[in-house]
Amino acid sequence: MIPTLSGYVTKSKVVSANVSASYLRKNMDYFLFELSTVGKGMKVGDDKICQIMLMCKNGKWQSKMETKPYDKKNNRTISDSDGSYVFNDHKHWWISNQNQVLLDTTTRDDPNHLLALTRVVADTLPDVNTAFIMAFFSNSKCDGVIYIRDCDYVWPNKRACIVNNPNDGKRRGMTEFWPYKGTWPDSANELIWNGQQGVDMDGFIVGTCPVIEFKART
Repeated sequence: MIPTLSGYVTKSKVVSANVSASYLRKNMDYFLFELSTVGKGMKVGDDKICQIMLMCKNGKWQSKMETKPYDKKNNRTISDSDGSYVFNDHKHWWISNQNQVLLDTTTRDDPNHLLALTRVVADTLPDVNTAFIMAFFSNSKCDGVIYIRDCDYVWPNKRACIVNNPNDGKRRGMTEFWPYKGTWPDSANELIWNGQQGVDMDGFIVGTCPVIEFKART
């Protein structure tokens, strides 16, 4: 394939992945809103933070959640061993700190809210057979989504496609570069791509919402 055509195809795939990431963010946001109306969603507050990782392999989805409450004002992490600081109805969010496996019979009304959210994601991407997603939540809303299509890694938390700006020479993975202990950054200007926009270090297509634009290192 000639370089010009190859670049066009890659950009087209990145745009498509960004669109998928936007649908994921919208649908997860609405799911949280629905739960919040009955007192079962996230608690309100800038320090109410969690990060959810979802993986699809051979058409089978699973998910894992980490709560990361963080006091920005005093620059300190807040202990939350059972999810009760971040979630209402926390016993039905924090089933255990283990991967939750989605069953064919699981619905979006499942009493396990994390599995119900996983069903929302699976229904958003019905034709996807392999994928990895990181979703960032705070203050009872979904702040941002990273969607890696066709990625067959198991919990690839050492991806280095996006890094902090300015560059300090370190190759950070997704779970390491985010400011404020796991939240989506306040400004996309805090981030740059470690290479080509929308393509990770192994060539997988990466969708983001909000879209992280390409900027050169400074």
